[in-house]
Amino acid sequence: MGAINVSLRVTASVTMGAVLEYQWYSNTSASNEGGTAIDTAAHPTADTDSFALPVDLIVAGSPYYYYCVVSAEDAAPKRSAVAIVTVGTLVTQFEKGGIYYKQHSGTSVKVTNKIYSDTFGDAYTNSYSGSVTVPATVDYNDVTYTVERVGDFAFSGSTALTSVTLPAGIRSILQRAFENCTELVSVNLTEGLTLIDVYAFNNCRMLASLYIPSTLRNMNNLNPVFAGCTNLSFTSAAGGVFSAEDGLLFQRGSGGADAGNSRYFLRWTPNKLSGEFTVPGGVVCLEYNAIYGTSSLTKIHIPAGVTTIRAYNFVDCTSLTDIFLNWTDPSVVTFGTVGIFDFTTKSNITLHVPAGTAAAYGTHTLWGSGFKAIVED
Repeated sequence: MGAINVSLRVTASVTMGAVLEYQWYSNTSASNEGGTAIDTAAHPTADTDSFALPVDLIVAGSPYYYYCVVSAEDAAPKRSAVAIVTVGTLVTQFEKGGIYYKQHSGTSVKVTNKIYSDTFGDAYTNSYSGSVTVPATVDYNDVTYTVERVGDFAFSGSTALTSVTLPAGIRSILQRAFENCTELVSVNLTEGLTLIDVYAFNNCRMLASLYIPSTLRNMNNLNPVFAGCTNLSFTSAAGGVFSAEDGLLFQRGSGGADAGNSRYFLRWTPNKLSGEFTVPGGVVCLEYNAIYGTSSLTKIHIPAGVTTIRAYNFVDCTSLTDIFLNWTDPSVVTFGTVGIFDFTTKSNITLHVPAGTAAAYGTHTLWGSGFKAIVED
């Protein structure tokens, strides 16, 4: 089925230093007479002692027949026994060892839930509990499948799930894969992972630490990936697009000189932060949802080096009383128009601004209305 990786081997010996020659044949029956000599242009190993089967054998359950003729100078050719090859049947979904799988493409599968659903609303199935170890490959119906993805809603709603061990071959964690796994304590993200999609870990309240591999290239930024992870902080490998410092998650700049700034984007501030927080130096952009759900933060300092604040920042910051802004001209800042300060009471917040700038902030679209006060420090 386009993913065969098997060779047939024949063993022969010769005396007097003669050179052995091999020719493999395919046949339509279990006979080592007749058949068709396999062309070496299409199958380069057809004239060797180890013949790699064609990768495109497609008739599941139907046998294929092969044999080899071995010859040498001044010796009668010898024919091998017939090798009978049967291709297993591919299936689109199956369960093995308590884990549910769904075909992605060919023999590549993703982990899914017990109703094999990718649809929002019917996939919070509580499919798993305890500790789950996902294998790198799984055999089913005489076919070996490679596990490369954690599918949409795979573990979502598994409220008794405590740990998940993923294999190194996982490339993607898709939307809401672990959402509402409220007792999940640990999950390992391995090198080779390239994508974490929207809402993947939302409301994993017991998850305390997550390692970000250097191979991660894409993390959904429009919607939160870690909302409600009230105990979570991050560690990371060196040199990747994403990096962790002091539990915060950053993303490297996307091009030119910015690519050298590993803190260009602030991607996530742990929900467990409390008290006073200063956006670290080097940050240029508060990415979507960067400061989201930090309900115990009371004061936030934003340095002048931040020039972009994207949508859905300062959401559900219910204890926030003071924001310290450091731009002498607030118009230099680009800001999102959707979701900023959602579920946060602006009338409880005092804005602290540089001397002589209160009037400019007072007429600014983002900062000019709804706050308790604007004071010059």
